[in-house]
Amino acid sequence: MDLKLNHEEARARIKAAAESSLAPDFGAAFLASVIVTSLGLLLNNWPLIVVGVILSPSLSVFLHLSFDLARFDWSAALRSFCKILVIFSATALIGFLTGFIFHPAGIYPTAVLNFYPTLGALVATTIMIGFVVFLWLSNSVSEKVMAIVFQLILILPILAATISLDALDWLSAAFALQLFIINFVLIILVPLIIIYFLLFYSSVRN
Repeated sequence: MDLKLNHEEARARIKAAAESSLAPDFGAAFLASVIVTSLGLLLNNWPLIVVGVILSPSLSVFLHLSFDLARFDWSAALRSFCKILVIFSATALIGFLTGFIFHPAGIYPTAVLNFYPTLGALVATTIMIGFVVFLWLSNSVSEKVMAIVFQLILILPILAATISLDALDWLSAAFALQLFIINFVLIILVPLIIIYFLLFYSSVRN
């Protein structure tokens, strides 16, 4: 496994991955992934959740936002943030619709929606994000691995929050929303630090 990080290659990888999120097949794969994951949460079915997570397409637009912020390109960062808002809005809408359809039938999630954030989990999440992003930038793991990680720590809490709101479970919704906000900050901040110091700082030294 080659852990050397070439800043030009890493920049190209970030740009190409972010542009792929605009492709038509991204929308179809993303919708399929979120719908299956949402059903898994509703039915308390972890195998179904795993399938939904595996179906996730690249979510590297988050990395592109970190890249834009690291080089102080505010207009590009705003465009990346707008793309992220579309992703989050679509996820929340699917979660609401899924709950709206299934809750009248008496289907309410229980144990799977326990998304209470703990300090240990946040530390582990920070380390995991940093490790996976660095490995991806150094071309040591596939983009699919990063997509799965991003799906787990961002999309699942959004779905948990919206499904809980549908069920009028305010406490679970609050915990899930809190976890989502924390994870979103981490998933932007940790790559930003890595990109700044390993790409820009290394390019200055070279």
